Amino acid sequence: MTHYQRLKRIFSFLLFFLLCTCISHAQVLPKYLILFKDKADSPYTLTDAQAYLSEKAIARRHQQHIPVSDSDIPVSKSYLAQLAATGVKISLVTKWLNGAVVEADDEQLEKIRILPFFKAVARERPFNSRGGNRYSRIIRQNDKLEVTEDWDAGSMERQLDILGIPELFQENIKGEGIIIAVLDAGFINVNQIPYFTSLFEENRVIDTWDFVEAGRNVYRSHTHGTQVLSTMAAFEPGSLIGAAPKASYALYRTENNASETPLEEINWLCAAERADSLGADIISSSLGYNYYDDPDDSYTYDDMDGNTSILSQAARWAVRKGILVVNSVGNEGNDAWQYLLTPADVDSVLSVGATSYLLQKAGFSSRGPNASGLLKPDVAAVGQGVVLGSTSVGGGIATGNGTSFSAPQISGFAALLWQKYPALSVMQLADLIRKSGHLAQQPDNELGYGVPDYTKAKQVYESEYLVTGIEPAEKQEWVIYPNPVDDELIISSAVNGGTVTYPESLGLSDVTGRALPVNTLRRAEGATVDVSHLPPGMYFLQIVNKNKEAKVYKVIRK
Repeated sequence: MTHYQRLKRIFSFLLFFLLCTCISHAQVLPKYLILFKDKADSPYTLTDAQAYLSEKAIARRHQQHIPVSDSDIPVSKSYLAQLAATGVKISLVTKWLNGAVVEADDEQLEKIRILPFFKAVARERPFNSRGGNRYSRIIRQNDKLEVTEDWDAGSMERQLDILGIPELFQENIKGEGIIIAVLDAGFINVNQIPYFTSLFEENRVIDTWDFVEAGRNVYRSHTHGTQVLSTMAAFEPGSLIGAAPKASYALYRTENNASETPLEEINWLCAAERADSLGADIISSSLGYNYYDDPDDSYTYDDMDGNTSILSQAARWAVRKGILVVNSVGNEGNDAWQYLLTPADVDSVLSVGATSYLLQKAGFSSRGPNASGLLKPDVAAVGQGVVLGSTSVGGGIATGNGTSFSAPQISGFAALLWQKYPALSVMQLADLIRKSGHLAQQPDNELGYGVPDYTKAKQVYESEYLVTGIEPAEKQEWVIYPNPVDDELIISSAVNGGTVTYPESLGLSDVTGRALPVNTLRRAEGATVDVSHLPPGMYFLQIVNKNKEAKVYKVIRK
């Protein structure tokens, strides 16, 4: 099965994820986040994770030793039905926080409070309130973009060269097999622009959803996401090539540029949950929040502690699931605020500042630390005079300024590194990127660890990770076949001098980590394992060699 065929299979898992989509209707009532006590009455269990997580999502967890947990199980459909019976409209559902966003008046809210599974109303304020000072953060941000047309395409190579990406391209590392979820305000014309043609010809846009207006059509509403995506996914040799031109992408609209309310934090949360369930490796977000239309909803700098906002909690959950979250630090450096925005305040989020081509801090790039004193941003990339794709149907070249465009370059860079070094965990990958920055020896709260570079990343990897036993996939010693398997699995090693090396021991477990009995025989072609008694699904085989070194492999039982 080819890579693209495997990606197509992911769609079979997306029916469940519609629990986390918006139901379009007029905002006539306040929206509240209702939290539930538990997930009782759910038809799903920890042992049937394939029903609500894709194979890639389960494999990502297992590779990073992250167990499938109650937080992965969908919200109880029974609870949702009882919630709807009070007369409210359910617009969003979140499994990580175990709750739902509803439109409710005061009388309906009181009915909800006496339901037996009711736990709390999050923050006791509606998420869609609007004050008298309405504005759009994206519109304000676009004032800073200074977009112009008809720029020299050769300069895109320059911004990539600073990260060492052309060297990765020469090694044929272009992002294959990595899924990047892009959360933004809209992706106008992406499905028509020539430099995105290969995305659709190769079926590498694997999922879309508009969490603002409840639908799959994200190719509208705003140009911002199109420009962000171009820095990663553009592929028009001789004109534009992004940082991860052969990665796969999920495109989610979470930002409503017509208003600024905390509801967008819930949109982001549900998009992250959907990205996790389909198996995304990276979330690339060029969004950040501090001020809202209603001043009572706005954050203070003291709230930028990595824990206070719903969005910071959402980002933490994503990282716990093994996803690298890359987020722009913000464009507030020249404003009275100056500091970073949420969710860039989260310790485990890789927050990205902006530099010039001389690696000097761009004046607009937000500063750290976060309110807890943690050094931020983590790293930086070129964000001043960035080469972008034009958003017109005919394509072309544009330029812009902003951490919105430095962050996706780091997302693309991370995708290439993860393809190169697939055994790294999410925290190890983030650590590797930080340590490869040009300011790694003296990080600060303006550019963090600085602009990373592949040459330095390779040195850090070889000096710090190879010695601890992490090795590239191509150097693994065992071959497992057939996979998927019907009845009997064969474990073969490299043949040296005509001698087959057999495993010292074997272990088999299901997706929950539960150990299963192993029936094995030694044959001329290698060791065999009988799996005929197992139900169809995903399993993990641990092989220990004579040096007591263990490796884990994913096995699919047909």
